[in-house]
Amino acid sequence: MQILPSSSHQMAQNRLKSHQIRIDYAVYERQLFLKAAVQPSTWQANANVALGVREQTLCRRHIEPDTSPPIGHRMRVREKRHFKTLYGYLRMEKELLGKYTMPGIGFGTLGNTGDAGCALVEAALAEGYRYIDTSRYYGNEEAVGRALARSTVPRGDIWVTTKLLHPRTPPQPDLAFELEKSLRLLQTDYVDLLLIHWPNPEVSLEWALGEFAALREQGKARTIGVSNFPTALLRQALQIVGDLAANQIEYHPYLNQRPLLELMRERDLVLIAHSPLARGAVLNDPVLQEIAQRRQLSVAQVALRWLVQQERVVAIPGAQNVEQLRENLKVLDFTLTNEEMAAISALARGTRIVNPKHGPAWDPA
Repeated sequence: MQILPSSSHQMAQNRLKSHQIRIDYAVYERQLFLKAAVQPSTWQANANVALGVREQTLCRRHIEPDTSPPIGHRMRVREKRHFKTLYGYLRMEKELLGKYTMPGIGFGTLGNTGDAGCALVEAALAEGYRYIDTSRYYGNEEAVGRALARSTVPRGDIWVTTKLLHPRTPPQPDLAFELEKSLRLLQTDYVDLLLIHWPNPEVSLEWALGEFAALREQGKARTIGVSNFPTALLRQALQIVGDLAANQIEYHPYLNQRPLLELMRERDLVLIAHSPLARGAVLNDPVLQEIAQRRQLSVAQVALRWLVQQERVVAIPGAQNVEQLRENLKVLDFTLTNEEMAAISALARGTRIVNPKHGPAWDPA
């Protein structure tokens, strides 16, 4: 008579098999990683096409050289966040905001709406992005929310920024109601950063920031800040709420933001650079092209690296396809020299791309 194994015995055998599979896979991953150390170009090529990102964070001190005073852009000592993939580790820079951590590069979703926008946000998360920037004005909070819900990346590992109070949106007299609407669209209980999208003389800054601070106290927004605020308005905002986290402004090699950046460093705010490529205006620049050709990079990568290498600066480039997402994320794989940083800083010429009629009185550029 055949003796069948008990259910408990069978379950124990299954657990052993599962454990052995995990051990074998770990050994396999380790072999790939060791191979990557010998052949970095091979694993990096493979990593660029890997979609499944299994996240394990390792904090390593990465000390970058200080720049000389004429550049005006201090390079930072940062911890690099590493995302473990099948082929190795992708670095993710970050900025500390109290007890929270803002990734050093994000995906700006302006123009990405509907199903296509949802798919691109989901692809960005799969590629390794951990910062998604949206706004009520963009009309894509619902698409971003679907992507967040569909992604395998835990919500707690993603930095989500949204914005209210754009002058071209309908009046928003009840900010608590408006944020609740955004949270429903985003399918989340909170946002990591809530920004006033534009200053508006018809909206009391003291009232708006007071409402934002109350929403922060309620846990609906972890941090709060402003967007498109020049130096004078930012000082005014900081007199109302002294611990703002960020100011999202236009910043790229053609636009000098030194006075504003110095104030933000002094007050420990993060400058989030929108329009980091000046809507394509910098892509034909001879200086950037020469650096890109010599380093075998794209011009966009050079311009973005110039931003994220600066202290207290985060960049949120947009993208229209997965290839652009991958290209932008590769700026974490190299460092510009002091000379290259200085050459790019010298390109500033006062070019402002985003300058609507409702814009404030900008700082001299």
